[in-house]
Amino acid sequence: MRKIWAYLALILLPLSAALAQNDNQDFWQEYMELIAEQNDDESVSGEIMEVLEHFLDNPINLNDTTSHDLQKLFFISEFQTAALKSYIRQNGQMLTIHELEFVNGFDEETRHLLMPFVKVELVPPPEKFSFKNMLRYGKNQITLGYKTTLEKQKGYENGNYLGDPFRTYFRYTFKYKNKVSLSLSGDKDAGEDFFKGSQPQGYDFYGFSLMLNDFGFLKQFIVGNYQLQFGQGLTLWTGAGFNLAGDGTVKKYPQNMRPSGAFTEYGFMNGVATTIGISKHISATAFYSHVKRDGTLVTSENFDTEEDYLQSYYETGYHRTQSELAKKGNITEDLYGAHLQYKSTNLSIGATGYHMTLSSPLQPKPRPDNYSAFSGTQNTNFGLDATYLLRRILFFGEMAMDRNFNIAGLAGLQFNATENTLISAYYRNYGVEYQNLYATALGQNSSVQNEEGFGAALRTVLPWQISMVASADIFRFPWLRYQVYSPSEGSDYRVKLSKDLTRRATLSLTYRYKNKAKNTNNIDSLYSTVVEPNKRQNLQLNLKFAPSSQWTFNTRVEHCWFSAESKYDTTGFLISQDVVYTPKKVPFTFAMRYALFETAYDARIYAYERDLTYEFSVPAYNGRGSRFYLFVNWKMSDKINLIARYSIWYYPDKDKISSGNDEIDGNTKQEFKIQFKVKF
Repeated sequence: MRKIWAYLALILLPLSAALAQNDNQDFWQEYMELIAEQNDDESVSGEIMEVLEHFLDNPINLNDTTSHDLQKLFFISEFQTAALKSYIRQNGQMLTIHELEFVNGFDEETRHLLMPFVKVELVPPPEKFSFKNMLRYGKNQITLGYKTTLEKQKGYENGNYLGDPFRTYFRYTFKYKNKVSLSLSGDKDAGEDFFKGSQPQGYDFYGFSLMLNDFGFLKQFIVGNYQLQFGQGLTLWTGAGFNLAGDGTVKKYPQNMRPSGAFTEYGFMNGVATTIGISKHISATAFYSHVKRDGTLVTSENFDTEEDYLQSYYETGYHRTQSELAKKGNITEDLYGAHLQYKSTNLSIGATGYHMTLSSPLQPKPRPDNYSAFSGTQNTNFGLDATYLLRRILFFGEMAMDRNFNIAGLAGLQFNATENTLISAYYRNYGVEYQNLYATALGQNSSVQNEEGFGAALRTVLPWQISMVASADIFRFPWLRYQVYSPSEGSDYRVKLSKDLTRRATLSLTYRYKNKAKNTNNIDSLYSTVVEPNKRQNLQLNLKFAPSSQWTFNTRVEHCWFSAESKYDTTGFLISQDVVYTPKKVPFTFAMRYALFETAYDARIYAYERDLTYEFSVPAYNGRGSRFYLFVNWKMSDKINLIARYSIWYYPDKDKISSGNDEIDGNTKQEFKIQFKVKF
């Protein structure tokens, strides 16, 4: 610990005179760390980043008021969209992006976040689509990637892993304006066979999607892999979605349907989906999906017959060992349904319904918390959602029902009190027996079931120009949950204060308190156990300094406290220094981090890291050691890009890292990635 404090002094002293400008990385960092902590997972789906990458390459024209792309950026509300349209209607097309300062509801933080994803151009007259123009002006991109762990892992030494110790992938995309989008991809994970053995066809996973937009009454058409998102996620929401109030907003912004992430190997739909315009205000979406899912099939004797049933889904995408291969494509799922929407300037009403059929019945393990879990081969879900904008107040909500008429509901509002003040509040009640395999909504549970809660959030500017984002969530679970064999309750509070001390400098302080129950190890009987509160507190200080346009420094200090009656109180400590350097005369960007940490597992700390396109990592810092990574982006030309990343974990008091097939003899774990992109 003495070394850590010495290191803290060394890196804070040079930065004490100034701080840095806001960096968009901060916004994504906070969201991704919240998601990783909620899911207790080191790797988070790259689909959110893929949406953002798309708009980095294809900025949204703010003057195009007919486009719906702006609301695909999940931090933009209906109020802001309506205010922007009203401004353009009254003043004509914008001449510069800085005019956003005069648009109601676009505070400084929102304007800053928007900058990389938007542009301001005069809207040209409508252009008739032609294949000749598509082939001539369409944009192509090929992405190739490679990743490996440099140390030998146990699974390769004992032969359990069938393939070579590297991951490789490719992706080809073709895009023509906002009209046509085509994607082809292949992904082989480390340990999987490649053009041999169990994978003679090459890659373990192939992805494909073709999307058409705005062809007359055909608003959207997708064939291949895609995601569906409607309402607030209670009825049907696949793919990535935020379940927490990260920036003060609580409403989810659905994209209806969109292509699935390039390397998303589970949870997507596969088939066809289309949206047609019935009238000026009414549209209808229909979809059908036929896909094979991974899962654990069990054969049980049922009197004179043997019946296969699905015990659980397998959602990692890994097929490295014989046991993992045995789970591949075991279950066939057919899903079809529709969504009908009415949308006017201030009002939107949607109705969603779908039916799902499995080739084998799902029968979860007989645990007390699985009493209300879905079982069987068929399920049907219906839902109604609505939003209504009344001046500065946005009302939203959704009510959903399953095949057995069990109900889940959510209602909330967002009030833009002033340009810099957003107040949000919501109430949710998800029935104990509500069953839906494809729901993702605001809450503390991984499933939309067995939860009731009230949440509120505030984003404002305090005196002395201190920005504040605060949120509170109070919840209860009326029935048992995984590792919580009793009804329970809890709370989650978070506040962040940030201050621009100079033009180049920002200081932020974040505090979070979470109290959520969990089983102890004191089991009274097979179906009863002692449940106790697990309390976790995080205090994080961020100091940013940008002495020039070439250099940016970010210092982070974080402490975590964890307490539970049946365990020893534990703490976690992380200190990290980030440096980003972009030379003026050479086409390179360098980013690095060095971090020291000392944490117990219950007090582990998540920290977002820069990564390659379509990838990112939010590792959990656990144990005692250090971490370093170096990220290099070489823009070889306007059309060729090379990105590389090296990282290393070092644990001075360990002689083995990880366990099972991933075990490494030694106290270091090194990883190397490289990616090559060509545009033409």
